[in-house]
Amino acid sequence: FVTIIEKISESELKNIYERTYCFVNPSLYEGFGMPLIEAMYFDCHVICSDIDVFHEIAKKHAYYFDPLDHGSILNAMKEIKNTEIKGESKTCYTIKNFSWSAIVDNFLNLLVK
Repeated sequence: FVTIIEKISESELKNIYERTYCFVNPSLYEGFGMPLIEAMYFDCHVICSDIDVFHEIAKKHAYYFDPLDHGSILNAMKEIKNTEIKGESKTCYTIKNFSWSAIVDNFLNLLVK
């Protein structure tokens, strides 16, 4: 079933992610996409719009769909049921690329250049 969640505490959010099998984000536009990072950290399957920012964030760790095409969303959901994304776990990928230490390292590398 689908649950739409509005305002919740950090601890409630953590609890929800820990129990979530699949996170779906059908955004047409997005500034950064922090919910994708949170979902990947908790190793949820991620299904998201086929927009540039989501590709930059999730790379191969998500299933992408056209948010204006209901069939495309359905196909992405079916794909999760039938396949598993291979390679590095979503949690490891998230920690390696989006932890505070990774962000600071990237920032310092930019300053050095």
